[in-house]
Parts: sequence; C-alpha cells; structure tokens
Amino acid sequence: MGEMTLRVVGLVVFMSCTAYLRGENTENNKVDPKQDQKMIALEKVERTSNFVMSTTLINQHMWRGFASGNAPAMEPYIAWRYKNFSINAWAAYAINGSYREFDMWATYTWKNFTFGVFDYFSPEPDQPNPRFFNYSNDDTKHLIEYQIQYDGKAIPISIMYAQFIHGFDKNEDGGQNLSRYIELGYTFVLPNGKLKLEVGFTPAKGMYAPQASIFNYGITLEKQMRFSSELSVPAKYKLIYNKETNDVHFTVAFVIE
Repeated sequence: MGEMTLRVVGLVVFMSCTAYLRGENTENNKVDPKQDQKMIALEKVERTSNFVMSTTLINQHMWRGFASGNAPAMEPYIAWRYKNFSINAWAAYAINGSYREFDMWATYTWKNFTFGVFDYFSPEPDQPNPRFFNYSNDDTKHLIEYQIQYDGKAIPISIMYAQFIHGFDKNEDGGQNLSRYIELGYTFVLPNGKLKLEVGFTPAKGMYAPQASIFNYGITLEKQMRFSSELSVPAKYKLIYNKETNDVHFTVAFVIE
C-alpha cells in the first residue's frame, strides 16, 4: 500500500511538471527537446530505483533447517534496488532475547542468475560487547558468504549454491571449514498462492553436518491472509525437517509491507 501510494504521488508530480514545462514552451511557440529528454531520464530512474521495506513476524526463526532462538521474532528489512543491483539490510530479534542477528548483503541479477555477497552477524544473545566492526578471522562474530542462485522461468526450479569464505566457520585445527550449502527448489503456482518444495544438502563435513549430508527438507505455502475486506497481508506457512538434528518445525510468518 505504501509503495503504491508513493508511486502514484510520483506519477502525479511527474505529470504536473511535464504539463507545466510544456505549457511554458507552448506560450513561446517553442519546444525544448533537451528538457523533454531530462524528464524522460528522470522517469526511467524512478522506474528502476526504489526502496523496499517490510517487517516479518514469525513464531520462530529458522535458517537452512536450524532453529535460532526459542521464541517468536520480529524481522525488519530494508533494501535499495537499482535496475539489477540491490543493497539489503535485515535483522531479527527474538522477543525473549534468546536470539539476535543483523545481516547485510549485495546482489546483482543477470538473466536467471543472481550473484550475492552476504555478511551475517549473529553474536551470543548475552554477549555484552559483540564488537560489530571486528572482522578479525580469529574471533569475529561475522560470517562472510558468497551465493549463486538460478531461478527458472519456463520451469519453476531454483538452485542455490552458498559457501562461507571468512568468519567463525572453523574446523578442529582452527582453519576455515569453507562450509558449502546447496538447495534445490520447485514452486507450484496455486489458484490462491504458491507451494514450494525444497531440499538442502552439504557436500562435505562442515558447519552443517559432520559429513556430507542431505539434511534440510521443507514445504512452504505462501498466500494472502485476509483479515477483513480491506486488510490482507502475505503469509508463509512452512514445515521443516532436519535430518541432522532429527527435529521437525512448523513456522508461520506474516509480512507487513
């Protein structure tokens, strides 16, 4: 609703400015092509660059099959997008203080592929001085990861490859695990939403498992949850099974945009 309102207001302002400029030129029986080109350029920028904001309310935060915290969480998100490029910031806070996280990442999309670099920051909940700007590989609370994702158009499959390259993903000798995660997904379009099946695995020993393992299984249903004739919000219901922890989770998330 907020984004649509901003776009309508922007369009009205653009049309008003265009009409005003053309009105001045009409009085002088002249048309300034440079001015028209400037207005067209401004319109193109408005179409291709924008801010996106949302807040997700979820009964428990899950990440690649693993639970974070033991209470509902609030997850604010903001992004700036320009054409195929985006800069993003996201955070999560469990209401009982059992979990907190702040992440930043940048992505670039080319055709069906998205390339991203992620910075995850998740200190211990009771750590008094987490030192956000400490990126020393010896004791940092950051994890740096690169991702490559493919999203099919004709066939709605997704393939995501992610690998840690810096941070507290360490092996027994103190070196980097370079833990890798691969996730496959298939999306079914329903009359009133989407249903996504996904499976995640790691090809070697690392942070996710003590050996190569297919461990993360998920089913996600996305639909609009209608509270009244004028109020509805996107909702996500997800059933998750983690083979490594031998545990099942069911989450419900509401997204306020």
